[in-house]
Amino acid sequence: MATTLTVNGTAYNQSGRKAAGLLVDGFGWDVDGDYWLEFHEVVAGPQPRFTGPVNVSLANTGGTLFAGQIVGVQPAFDGPMRTWGYRCLGLKYLANWIPVTATDGSGYIRFNVSPTDPQYYNASLAGQSVGQILSYCLSQHATALSAIGVSTDATTSSELSALTLVPVDEVDVTGEHLWSAMEGVLRKWQRNIRLVILPSGLVRVVDITAGAAHTLTLGTDPVDPPLFSRNWTTSATRVTVRGRGVIEPGYVSTLAGSLTPAWTSGEQSSWTYSDFTNPTGPSTDSGTVTAINSPTQVTVQSSSPSKTWATNYWNGLQAWIYLSSSTGSGLTYTESRPITSCSALTAGGTATINLAYNLQNSGAGAYNSYQIIATNVPLASGGLYDVWRLYNVTDPGSQIANHLVMNFPAQVPFIGVNGQSATLTSFPTCQIVGPNGAGPAQFNVLPATGQVLFIRPVVEAMNSASQLNSGSYTTPSNVYMLLAYSRGALNTTYPSSGYTGTAYTQAGLQRTQTVDVYSWGYAGNVSPMNNLAQMLCVAVSNTLVEGTVRYKGWYATCQDPTGGHLLNFAGHGYTTGDEALNIPVRTWSVRFLNSGGGLNYLTEMHCSTRQDPRTGADQYMHLSNLGSSLQLRPFEAGAGSFGAGGPSYQIGNFGPASAGPGFAYGGGDPDEDTPRGRRRRHRLLSRAERFQAAEEHAAIDADQRRNAELAAQYHERHRDDAPAARAHSGLTAAQRSAVDADQRRNAELAARRESSRRAGRLRVDPNLRPPPAPERLASAPDQGDRPAPPTPEQERSAPGQGGDWGTAEEG
Repeated sequence: MATTLTVNGTAYNQSGRKAAGLLVDGFGWDVDGDYWLEFHEVVAGPQPRFTGPVNVSLANTGGTLFAGQIVGVQPAFDGPMRTWGYRCLGLKYLANWIPVTATDGSGYIRFNVSPTDPQYYNASLAGQSVGQILSYCLSQHATALSAIGVSTDATTSSELSALTLVPVDEVDVTGEHLWSAMEGVLRKWQRNIRLVILPSGLVRVVDITAGAAHTLTLGTDPVDPPLFSRNWTTSATRVTVRGRGVIEPGYVSTLAGSLTPAWTSGEQSSWTYSDFTNPTGPSTDSGTVTAINSPTQVTVQSSSPSKTWATNYWNGLQAWIYLSSSTGSGLTYTESRPITSCSALTAGGTATINLAYNLQNSGAGAYNSYQIIATNVPLASGGLYDVWRLYNVTDPGSQIANHLVMNFPAQVPFIGVNGQSATLTSFPTCQIVGPNGAGPAQFNVLPATGQVLFIRPVVEAMNSASQLNSGSYTTPSNVYMLLAYSRGALNTTYPSSGYTGTAYTQAGLQRTQTVDVYSWGYAGNVSPMNNLAQMLCVAVSNTLVEGTVRYKGWYATCQDPTGGHLLNFAGHGYTTGDEALNIPVRTWSVRFLNSGGGLNYLTEMHCSTRQDPRTGADQYMHLSNLGSSLQLRPFEAGAGSFGAGGPSYQIGNFGPASAGPGFAYGGGDPDEDTPRGRRRRHRLLSRAERFQAAEEHAAIDADQRRNAELAAQYHERHRDDAPAARAHSGLTAAQRSAVDADQRRNAELAARRESSRRAGRLRVDPNLRPPPAPERLASAPDQGDRPAPPTPEQERSAPGQGGDWGTAEEG
């Protein structure tokens, strides 16, 4: 099989190579890498004959076997002779030195950009399949590729058109290495597909799990019995996809007994408003700063000679220390820091307090007095700070109490305490029912303890400060709450029963792999998650079979990687068990063996059944939420305090007919009017629906503003301005009526001004695009662990020392 080696434009046939002292050692391909060629120079001088990245090709009568460039040269000695071994890589290596270039001259091509991103949206590049994306990149760089000998034909177009998967996210092709950028698209979206550049320069698409099947018969074909390893270290014969909790709404109330005070009747009798506004006893202390030991430590002595505390007492109560100087001024007068630890204090003694971060003024004598205030004082410590604030959830069976969560995956209706109104909410909410109606309150959910902690005492809004301090005050007739709790994790399993794959049928493996999808929070998305489980199971359920096949000769059947190749092995008169193995060929190479006579060529093929998931998991991650025509807040929305500081208020009729208007927590989405939320809705809604959504938005915004203002007035009258409320009660009926009318008129005027101002800003023409998305940071495609450009020479052995001008090329 005569071959011709061409180096830097000079062709060396068999006799030419002998005269020049050149020997071809071998060539091959790696479907995950590139073509390669090795040859070496014998009886060489002190410098190699070829000293640069010159073009190299190898051909025979059947066509071009290799085309590429020299990428490195390695010196060696063969006995007394110096040799130079040359390593060459194929056209993929050259294509990787072509930078990505868009039509605007930049290095960034964006496909499938959302129409809500007008800065980068290009209709001709939207909705493109993987095959269309790669075809565009090849066409866009056709001139540069042609210059290195790379081209496409009808077969290329047909193979690319078969890649019909349309990525659900934006696809960015960018970077200085064109081929790596295109392969990055495949690694993310169609992970079993590879791009190959043949020595002829034609581009081909190869599925590494499919191909033409070939059978080699042991005892007949010149092939060694293959030694295949079987491994199931990473195999699993069933896959479970697990999401977040199955979140349900649950109502609890003090009236029903499913919500109970965490304090005792004795603690309630002892409690006054001052225990909340100015806590004393175990939750506070004051005294003298005896020393400033360092910027983060002070020594203190309590003003109470009987005061004691245990080691780390204050940091357990999340306390702050306030330092002050009787002689300082301005910035040197006072500083405060959280307490991270403290030593024990004995009666009349001193203790060291460690601070969370450095004091600005830490000189000796900078501060001479202190006060400590605890921010989390449990009732068990003897303080009364949590009376009328901390409640235990005590539902029958404790399903709610033991599985509290911070929010709902989709908006749920909150039914008012009297069942006369309902609002949608994404968060737990409540009503405090008093003699004049029902109102909202802020609270935190405490999943670890199965409790809820109100930010302020629930009796505060319906009493004055003097009433609360007197011990004679009105208490709520009911604390009515909608809480979110989990009934267990969302999950789906493939197969739904039993096990699958060769790791089960042949090796008996019964193993389940669990995959967590944190974004799955809505039970209605079981179907796409089951599809994800099935795809992953196909990739991991088979025993991994790997090994190298050695064929004594030139096995030209697999010389061209186009279409892929699968090998099976039969026995001459016996059964091997591998007659239907169909193991894919991942690399193919032929070595020239001329020095010893006899065998001229040795073909080696590395085979592996390793299979990646067919697509990236992102294809399954676009999950829907249950809700109205407006797009809902995602499940992973931020959590925090619930109540007046979060979503909106809505006027309701929660009390008896004679009662004044009450307030119900509306549970609106605080992020609904963010640019991200608007872009998401505009992307999913038709033009008519966008118009309707815009009108609904304006109405919702107006209601939220009005309700928030009314709620603020409610709290202003009943909590934050107690002295004014007492003064108001001292007016005559006519004076009170006039003051109330004046306040209502002022509030209405303020609301009208605010409504006009915001409505003007929020008015949107539905025919216009929404605001552009924030600028994305340009990032290169996923490069995985493969360097760019690839360097397979690092993975292969040094060039062989055989020759190719002897009997190997006879005939």
